[in-house]
Amino acid sequence: MTFVAPRVIGQVARVLVDDNYRVKTGDVLVELDPEPYQVQVAINQATCQFARANLVETQATVRGLVAQLRSQRFKLTRAIEDVDNQIQLVRARVATWEQSKATLVLAQAEFDRAERLLATKVISAEEWDQRLEALDVAKPKVQQALENVYQARVALGLPAQPPPERT
Repeated sequence: MTFVAPRVIGQVARVLVDDNYRVKTGDVLVELDPEPYQVQVAINQATCQFARANLVETQATVRGLVAQLRSQRFKLTRAIEDVDNQIQLVRARVATWEQSKATLVLAQAEFDRAERLLATKVISAEEWDQRLEALDVAKPKVQQALENVYQARVALGLPAQPPPERT
């Protein structure tokens, strides 16, 4: 006599062998009611479909976030480029201002020299007038160049005039 034990639990729907019937290993002895298993399969399939739907939703969310990050990175890169361009503009305008100041210093020196030479009649009044005109043109150019520097600073969000230097 051999003991028989089931591999799975369930309700028997039909017995396929009679008492004292000889059976071999692997023979089917009973047929179980499939309904509880079918219900469990359906539940597992629904759970799987729900998980797939969540996966698709999560993937879409991740793609959206990646797109937002790329957009923000592009905007940040563009903002950095704009600031770099504004800084270069400030530097160029400061250089122009420095150049106009040097031109003013030269015009003032030439005018002062022309005044001394006019007093001794070495140059004509016409040459003196030219030196005075060059000086009169150089002064507003310095102011205009300085205003351009202030404008570029304001475009960067800085105060128009830099704070006084501490010594």
